[in-house]
Amino acid sequence: MKTFGKILLLHPLYFFCLGIFCFSIAGRVPAQCLSHNQFRDSLLNIENSNFTSEIKLQHLDSLRIQYEKCGYEKDSVYARMLHKTGLWEYSAMSSIEEAITNTLAAVRINTSGKKYACPSFAANSYSNLGYYYLQIKRYGEALLYYDSAIIASLPFPGNKNFSILSHLQRGNILFKVGDYQQDVEETTLGLALAEPVSDTENMIDLHNERAEAYEMLLKYEEASQDIEESLKLLQHSNNYNALANSYRVKANINADQGNFLKAQFFYDLAISLRKKTGNLANVAMDYNDAGILLYSKCRNITEAEKYYNKAYELAFAARENLVCILACSNLAEVNFNQKQYNKAIVKTQQALRLLINQLHSNDIFQNPKYNDISYLAVKNYLVNFLHNKAECLLYLYKQNQEKQYLVSSIATARLADSIITDLRHEQTGDQSKLYWRNATRQFYVNSIEACYLDNNPQLAFYFMEKSRAVLLNDKLNELGAASKLPPSEAAKEERLQINIIEQQQKLASLSETSVEYSAQQVKFLNAKDDFDHYIKSLEQKYPNYYQYKYADEVPTPKDLQKYLAKNNQSFVHYFIGDTITYILAITPGTTKFIRLSKNEFDNNQLAKFLEFCSDKNSLNSHYDLFASLSNSIYKNLFLPLQLPKGRVIICLDNLVIPFEALCTDASGKNFLLNDYSFSYVYAARNLMGVHDLNNNATGTFLGVAPVTFSSYLNVTDLTNSSAAISDCAKYYSINHILTGKDANRKNFFAQMPGYSIVNIFSHAVADSTEVEPRLFLQDSAIRLSELQLIQRPATELVVLSACQTNLGKNATGEGIYSLARGFTAAGIPSVAATLWNADEYTIYAITESFNQNLSKGMNKDEALREAKIAYMKNNSNEKLLPYFWSNMIIVGNTDPVKLVQTGYSFPYIKFLVIIILALILIYFIKKFLVPGFKKN
Repeated sequence: MKTFGKILLLHPLYFFCLGIFCFSIAGRVPAQCLSHNQFRDSLLNIENSNFTSEIKLQHLDSLRIQYEKCGYEKDSVYARMLHKTGLWEYSAMSSIEEAITNTLAAVRINTSGKKYACPSFAANSYSNLGYYYLQIKRYGEALLYYDSAIIASLPFPGNKNFSILSHLQRGNILFKVGDYQQDVEETTLGLALAEPVSDTENMIDLHNERAEAYEMLLKYEEASQDIEESLKLLQHSNNYNALANSYRVKANINADQGNFLKAQFFYDLAISLRKKTGNLANVAMDYNDAGILLYSKCRNITEAEKYYNKAYELAFAARENLVCILACSNLAEVNFNQKQYNKAIVKTQQALRLLINQLHSNDIFQNPKYNDISYLAVKNYLVNFLHNKAECLLYLYKQNQEKQYLVSSIATARLADSIITDLRHEQTGDQSKLYWRNATRQFYVNSIEACYLDNNPQLAFYFMEKSRAVLLNDKLNELGAASKLPPSEAAKEERLQINIIEQQQKLASLSETSVEYSAQQVKFLNAKDDFDHYIKSLEQKYPNYYQYKYADEVPTPKDLQKYLAKNNQSFVHYFIGDTITYILAITPGTTKFIRLSKNEFDNNQLAKFLEFCSDKNSLNSHYDLFASLSNSIYKNLFLPLQLPKGRVIICLDNLVIPFEALCTDASGKNFLLNDYSFSYVYAARNLMGVHDLNNNATGTFLGVAPVTFSSYLNVTDLTNSSAAISDCAKYYSINHILTGKDANRKNFFAQMPGYSIVNIFSHAVADSTEVEPRLFLQDSAIRLSELQLIQRPATELVVLSACQTNLGKNATGEGIYSLARGFTAAGIPSVAATLWNADEYTIYAITESFNQNLSKGMNKDEALREAKIAYMKNNSNEKLLPYFWSNMIIVGNTDPVKLVQTGYSFPYIKFLVIIILALILIYFIKKFLVPGFKKN
C-alpha cells in the first residue's frame, strides 16, 4: 500500500493558485498585520521546516488566528492553512475528528466557486479525507472521498497523480470488503492513467492490487500477467514492500494451481523481503496469510499453525489488532479441523471480542447485537467469524446433544445472514456478488442442517430462500424501484444502462491482445462508473427508490401456503449439497422436511438423467437404463413427499430437470406428466413478489420468426417457422407477426414490450462456459446482457421455442444464467424455455397447442401439460420418448395470461346500442304519432 506521504505531493497548479490574492478586506487592515503575501510565505516556511507535527501545528494555529484577526477573506491561502492543520492534527494524533473537520472546511472554500478559491487544490484535500477515513476503517466514506478526489482532478492535468492514487486506494478498499470485480475495474482505470505518464511506482502497486483481485476471482492467467509486469518494473529495485507484495500474490497463484512447494518458497521470500522494511505489522500479516495458504491450499496444518502463532506474536508486539484477530480466528479453524471444538469456539469468541469493542464477554453463547456491528467496515471478516462460530456450535451440539448449543448456532447463523445481506448491498459488481454466493454456500448448508436438527422447517425455508437467486431478486427490486422515479430520471438511467451494454458489446467484439482492447475497456469501465455515480445520487434524492431497491424480505411459509391455497398448488424446495440433500415440501395444509444422505441419494443422478433426456439415440438404445434411473430419482426425490395430484412448483438451486419425465414405474411406461403439471421458479419470493406490470398491453400475441438469417450469423434457415408462427397467432384476435427482415433487433426491442405473449421461433446457443447465451434474430444475435434493454414490458409470457434457452453458466445458488433468466431479470414474470436442442416438428406442434390452450384462459403450467399430452396422443413410437415432449418447461408465474380484448368489442357494443335506441325510437313514433296505434 502507498505511504501516506504520497498523498501530499504538490503540483504546479497549486503554486499558481497561491499566487492569487484576495484584497477584499472587512474594514481597514491594521498596520501590525502581515501582508497577504507575507502570510503565504510564512505558511510555506512552516511547511518546509524540520519541526515535528506538534510544533508545526502550534505555529500554524498562531498564524491562522492572526490571519483571521486581520480580516482577510477566507481564500485559497486560508484553505491551505486549514488543510495543513488537518494534516498535522492527524500526524500528531491529536484529533482525527478535528483533522476531518478542518479538511472539510478547506474543501468548502476551494469548491465555493468564488474568485479567490483554488478548485484544483480540492483534490488534495479530498484525497486526505479518503486517507483519514481509511485509517479508521470507515470504508464507505473513504470510497466517497477518493471518488471526489478523482472527479475534482479531472479538469486539471497536473492533478493526475491524485486520480491515480485514488483509484489505487479505492481498489484496495474494495478488496478489503470483498468486491473483487470492482477492485479490478478501479485498478484498470488507474493503470490507464499511470502508464502514459510512466508513473512506475504507482503502476507497480496497481498491478499488484489487480493481481490479488484476479486471483480471488480465480482468473489466474490475468493475475500472473500482472505480477510479471510488476516484477519487470521492480528489476534492480530496493522497494522491498512492493517486491514482497508481488511474491505473496505469486505464491497464492501457485498454490491455487497445485504448485505447493513453489507457493511456500515465494511466501518465505516475501516474508524475508518484508522483514527488511522493519514493519512488524506487515510481517505479521504475511505470516498470517502464509498460514492460510499452508492450511487451506497446501493442507499442511502443522506448518500453518506455526505461522499463525508467529503472526499473533508479531502482531501483538506491534499492537496490530486486526492481524491478532485474523490469526486468532485462523487458529480456531485449525482446532476445528482437528476436532477440538471446545478450543475452536473459545478462539473464535476471542477473535469476535477483539473485533467488536462492545463485546466484552468470553461467554461462547453471547453474540453482539446487529445494531452494534452493522456499521463495521470489515464485514467480510465478520461473516467468516460468525460462520465459524455457528458451525462450531453445531458440531458441539452433535457431539454433546445439549440444546443450548443448537439454539445458539441458529441465532449466530441468523446474525451472520444479516451481515451477508449488508455485504451484498454494499457491492455493485455481479462477479463479486457471485464470489460471495459461492463463499457462503457452506454457511447455508450448515444453517439448514441446524434447522433440520431443531425440527424447524419454517426457519429452514428462510435460509433456503436466502441461499438462492438473491442477485435476481436485486435486479427485480431495481426494476420496481425505477417505477418510483420521475420519467426524466428513469430516461437518464435507461440511457446510461444502454451505454454500458453498447460499450460492453464493443469490448466483447475485440481480441484481448488487440491494440484497441485497452482503450475500449476503459470506455466500458467509465460507462459503468457513470452509472454507479448516478444510482448513488438517486438513492440520496429519492428515499422511496432506495427502500424499494433494497427490499429484502423473505415470505413466511404461511404466506406461501395462502398463495398455494388460492392457486391449488404445491411447492417443493430442493437444496442439493455435495453430501446431503434437503427437501422441503409445502402444500396449503402441510409441511414436510426431509434429509437424504449421499448413500440415500447421489446428486450425480440428476446430470445423468438430463443427459439421457437430451439424447434420443441414447434413450432408444438404453431405455431400460433410463427407466431404472428415472424411477430411482422419483422414489428418492418425489414419492416420499406424498403430494396431491395436480399443480406443483419446483425450486431447484442449480441443475433443472423435467420432473414430468420421471417414471413412476421401473419399466418406464408411466410418467409424472399423467398426474401433475410442473412449473419452476428461482425462489419463492421471485414467484410471490412479481412486480406489477408497468404498462397495459396493446396486443395479445407477438410472433417472431426470422425464417432466414444474415450469412455472417452462420445458422441454418427455419423454413417452416413462418407457417408455424401463423398457426400460433390465429388463436388471438389482436396479434402481430414479425418474419423475414422484419424480425430484426430494432423491431424486437421496440414492439415486444407491448404484447402479453411473445413467441419466438428461432435459434439460440448456450453452454456452461463464460460465453453469453445468444438468441438469433434475422440481422443479429441478442446477448443475454442485452435483455436488460427491454424497458417496462407489459409482457406476461415469453415463449422461447428455440434450442437451449434454459442453458448457460451455472452459478451456485443463483441458478443457470440462461436466456430464460435474462427475460425474468428484465421483469417478465413467466418464460417458457427449452432444456436441450429442440426437435423442430415437435416444438412447433406443442407450441401451437400450448397457445390454443392459453387463448382459452388456462393456467400456463396446465396449458403446457395439456399440449404435451395432446402431442403424445397424436404420435407414437420414437416420438413418445421424453426427448421430444419434455424439453419445454415453464419458469415463473403460472396464472392465466390476461388477454387483450378484441379490437371489435367496442364497435360491436356501439352497434348494439344504436340498434336498441332505434327500436325505442320506432316504438315511440308508433305509439304517439301513428293513428290508431293506441286505443283510447
